Amino acid sequence: MCRIRWFTGHSAGTEIARVFLAALMLSFCTVDRVAAQVHVNVTPRVLVDSQYTDNFFRSAKDEIPVWYTQAGAGLGLEAVTDRSKLNFSYDIGHYFYQDSEKDFDSNKLDYTGHNLNLAAETKQFSRLVFGLEDTFFLTREPSSADAFSNAVDPEKYWRNRMGPFLLYDISEKGQVRLGYRNEALRYLDPKLPKADSDENRGLLTLTYHLNDTNHLDLATQYWERTYSGLSTQSDYTSLQTELIYRHEFNTYFSGEVGGGYQSREFDEGDIDSIGSPVFHIGAQGKSDRTRLEGTLAYNVNDFAQGNEYFKAIRADLFFQRLFLERFRFYLGGYYQYSDYEFTPRRDDVWDASIGLGYRFFHERLELGVEYGHSDRNSNESGFDYTDNRLLGRLNLAFELNRETER
Repeated sequence: MCRIRWFTGHSAGTEIARVFLAALMLSFCTVDRVAAQVHVNVTPRVLVDSQYTDNFFRSAKDEIPVWYTQAGAGLGLEAVTDRSKLNFSYDIGHYFYQDSEKDFDSNKLDYTGHNLNLAAETKQFSRLVFGLEDTFFLTREPSSADAFSNAVDPEKYWRNRMGPFLLYDISEKGQVRLGYRNEALRYLDPKLPKADSDENRGLLTLTYHLNDTNHLDLATQYWERTYSGLSTQSDYTSLQTELIYRHEFNTYFSGEVGGGYQSREFDEGDIDSIGSPVFHIGAQGKSDRTRLEGTLAYNVNDFAQGNEYFKAIRADLFFQRLFLERFRFYLGGYYQYSDYEFTPRRDDVWDASIGLGYRFFHERLELGVEYGHSDRNSNESGFDYTDNRLLGRLNLAFELNRETER
């Protein structure tokens, strides 16, 4: 039996170390020792990009243009047997900032970013699957903190989400997935006081297979989020239940629609509870040359500073097409309308980007350019902004495949 002992502590280095340890141990736990064949795919990569933004702090008045350059490297690992899978990805990059304002020192923004993803599962019995999932990043991108984030401050922070799960097949008609997820979010030397956060979440999903292409999920989540660092920030507990219908139209295209309700209770008695319907609609299409993803969702943001919670409706769209064998064209963006709970503030945000990449050196190297534009309008002064971005990118990736007979 494989046992994993977790590190304790909440520094960024500790989080990275414990995920690396988990990946190393899971590589032994999940790879079937009696499997006849193990397929391993290792992908080292190098990334260099440079971006210009004309409003780095996304300010309504004091717009400061900033250049940054990132130089980084990464590694992808995939190991598959008849009964087990391991996917591991890690990227590290250093960001160098430069501005054109004499009274602003952008060198203080320089930092080293991290991005790590881990997914592992093993089928030890005929119907039972054990698994572990983890995502870790260290960034200055404020919107990464929450799926419905409306934050703009480019403060440096890290977030780690890690949790095990069990998946049990009930004959051919359904399955039960039971999971736990721990989240830790920490700010690193913020200019103004920021609230750090911890979350513990339980997840239960009951799935019924109507047939091979139609499925029903009853998904329930219960979580507790606690804050530290700001005395005015209230902890809370939430319960959310959704009924989800999924349909696979063909090999290339699938979609789903779901709806339910979320209730949220705050520990501070003077803050009203939040109750809201939730829903989402999603569609995904993929072929050898084309990729299309679209979602429409309505929910309440999970993480906030200063109890700034809101109900939001958000639409996301991404399209990618390969043409003339070497060119990759992509277009993406989102729209979000945020209705704040405890203030009269209302925001709407538009964000769009368009890019083109050229692949050469046996498709291992890609040179690309991208333009992006963001625009936020608010009914309260001081929250409007526009931002234009221009990015150049150089990507290098090698795939090293190996199959081992055992």
